[in-house]
Amino acid sequence: MKILFVASEVSPFAKTGGLADVAGSLPRALARLGHEVRLIMPRYRAVDPKRFRLKPRLPRFTVPLGSSRVDGSVFEGVLPGTKIPAHFVDQPDLFDRDGLYQYEGRDFPDNLARFSFFSRAVLDAVGMGSGFMIALLLMGTIREVLGSGSFLGVSLFGPGYEPWVIMVLPPGGFFTLAFLLLAINWLKQARVAQAQARERSRSVTATRAA
Repeated sequence: MKILFVASEVSPFAKTGGLADVAGSLPRALARLGHEVRLIMPRYRAVDPKRFRLKPRLPRFTVPLGSSRVDGSVFEGVLPGTKIPAHFVDQPDLFDRDGLYQYEGRDFPDNLARFSFFSRAVLDAVGMGSGFMIALLLMGTIREVLGSGSFLGVSLFGPGYEPWVIMVLPPGGFFTLAFLLLAINWLKQARVAQAQARERSRSVTATRAA
């Protein structure tokens, strides 16, 4: 089984309490049972790249946070004493601080934004990996349906259907990919146009109200 641990603190990288102990020991136990385990957490100031031998994994990514977009990066290392990959979401403005959640007994006022950013970054990463699998399944389905007129061996169009032979040949993969990219681009442009139209509508309404 493939398991991803997502935690705000992991021992020995950064710790304030029992959560870090569990997040640092449970992956080890599961790995010993034969599971493929990874973990991901924020890169706080305490997580020193030199001490833990971290290497840049993803130089830059951007996620939406409220009405703005925030850049971040990802470092990669291993859980000490194991071969378990450990990933660290880095955003200096949010995580490069003396404490994890508070300083001198007071919570950071932007904790909601800090961990919203971290959560969204993790979700985007997981979604990206799932997206590749979904894209391959979709391409295979389209090629099978058009190239043979069937899906999983079940005929869809009857005996009179003339298969698109090119779809089961190598060029068919490129045609399918081009079609999917065009469809995705069209959907993105449509969403942008809708957002711009809503913004213009708000501007007009605000002007009339003034």
